[in-house]
Amino acid sequence: MSGKYAEHQSRLDACLARPHVYPKDTFSGRGIVICAGGIRYFTNAYVCTSILRMHGCRLPIQFWHLGPAEMTEEMRTLVAHLDVTCVDAREVRKEHPVRILNGWELKPFAMIRSPFEEVLLLDADNVVVRDPAFLFDTQQYVETGAIFWPDYNRLEPARSIWEIMGVDYRNEPEFESGQMVVDKRRCWTALQLTMHLNEWSDFYYDHIHGDKDTFHMAWRKIGRPYAMPERGIESLAATMCQHDFKGRRLFQHRNMRKWQLQGANEPVSGFEFEAECLGFLEELRGRWSIATRPASGPRAEQLVRQIVNQRHYLYCRIGHDFRPVELLAPNRILAGEGAIEHTWEVIGPDAAPRIGIFTDGQLLCELEAGGSSMLHGHWLMHEKMAVVLLPSVPAGATPILWTSQTGEDQWIAANVAIPTTGVFVEVGVATGVRHSNTYWLEQRGWTGLLVEADARNLPLIAASRKAPVEFCAAADQDGATNFVQHRDVTLSGCRRPSSDGTVVTVPTRRLDSLLAERNISHVDLMSIDTEGTELEVLAGLGSLRPTLLIVEHWTLDLTPTASQETVVARLDRMNYEVIHTTQSNLIARFNPPSVEQVESNGKGSG
Repeated sequence: MSGKYAEHQSRLDACLARPHVYPKDTFSGRGIVICAGGIRYFTNAYVCTSILRMHGCRLPIQFWHLGPAEMTEEMRTLVAHLDVTCVDAREVRKEHPVRILNGWELKPFAMIRSPFEEVLLLDADNVVVRDPAFLFDTQQYVETGAIFWPDYNRLEPARSIWEIMGVDYRNEPEFESGQMVVDKRRCWTALQLTMHLNEWSDFYYDHIHGDKDTFHMAWRKIGRPYAMPERGIESLAATMCQHDFKGRRLFQHRNMRKWQLQGANEPVSGFEFEAECLGFLEELRGRWSIATRPASGPRAEQLVRQIVNQRHYLYCRIGHDFRPVELLAPNRILAGEGAIEHTWEVIGPDAAPRIGIFTDGQLLCELEAGGSSMLHGHWLMHEKMAVVLLPSVPAGATPILWTSQTGEDQWIAANVAIPTTGVFVEVGVATGVRHSNTYWLEQRGWTGLLVEADARNLPLIAASRKAPVEFCAAADQDGATNFVQHRDVTLSGCRRPSSDGTVVTVPTRRLDSLLAERNISHVDLMSIDTEGTELEVLAGLGSLRPTLLIVEHWTLDLTPTASQETVVARLDRMNYEVIHTTQSNLIARFNPPSVEQVESNGKGSG
């Protein structure tokens, strides 16, 4: 055991040494536990529970939350007809202290401290397709006392968590904790160890992703058996579908497309009972005092058309900051990384319609349309400052937003003659906008291809970019490789140490063969930002020579596998001239070799 883990190993051993006697006459019966605090999760839990009751599920249900701010008396009243009991975990914590109790940590705490002996733990954004109560009577559950469902990935052998836990490596799926079934009496010790790992989440979450594999590691540590359906996840748009032991769909986990109290809820093709879910959402809007009603009528429709046609605004929070935003149909907002402005909707009476901007389904800002296309109003939450949205370009026009990390896009626009329309390729596109060297070209009308190896970024890219995305790591040969999903999605890569995040396996592709498959024979500009594997990516170009190359030569917190000098030397052998250098990147232009050079070298380029 490494010395750096010794302190936590000692705590782990102490936890296991305690007797953990199951408390008799404390728990009984079966029930469902949902962490449902706050407007966003309560909204989703309302839909989840309504669907459960629609399917005839009669199990008692508890909503757990953290403090009164997350569950008002009105919210308790809203779910009374669903036979839901609301439990404040902070009050329970006074009698059963734990070191840390935040978001993910609440799940095992609620499972352990709920009054039920047998628990179905559901994420709020999960929708069942039939009554799941039968799971408690399946042979697999009767034999093991626990059912878990598989996630997409597997913990790699090199992951530090195996060493920390002292558990032999197993080639098996990670847990997906959107749904779990546990008999507390038979699994009491495993649950206590799970809670220990979550109490020390400030250490363990650096080695696994949240609560889900604290269950996995605890069960394996003490050798407690569990059951898992053989069929893996069926993926719908932003939704993970899980199955019963006969391979039939049972759960639909909308982990990337949660229900919104306000604004449009984008449809998911293949999602069962979607219309019923939307009906329960509308029911909730009609009963909850914080919900605003969308406007309808000719004036509201005219205002919607005006905003969608204008689309591009400068969002000014008076006395604070300003930034460009886009108001899109249907009701989506592109407001930048970390922004809390999520959706918009025209609200109020048709005689005087207003624009509402929402965060997690709650009205954040209310705006009026002036005589011009300017929108003005104020925040209703937090700082409650005045707000103005100024049209940033004439309606229908497209502005150029500069997004490169250190000004590469602006330098090229000012100093290099590029075609009006062209072809780009961006390798390592991350979220699609932040630090992108090609976003400005797409705005100009260029077409191209985006290459990204972190699967978490794919929905973000789809929402912000038009170009198609190839999911792979560009390399010098086709195959597969280990890839570290960094906690910061812009820093993921094959050269990162495994302690930086989650290790997954991704396909690798040579760019020359990949582009040939897509009938791309010429590239006007290629950007390569792959966190230390730039030389391998260049090797995979073969004889292909983009007119301009942007190649990263410096990577945050990562000792480079190649210095700036070796990257320049490689580019020189490929007949590229470096024409500009920034803190992070080299910008190089291809200079085709002369006839004399070809005859002298016996080849076109190195």
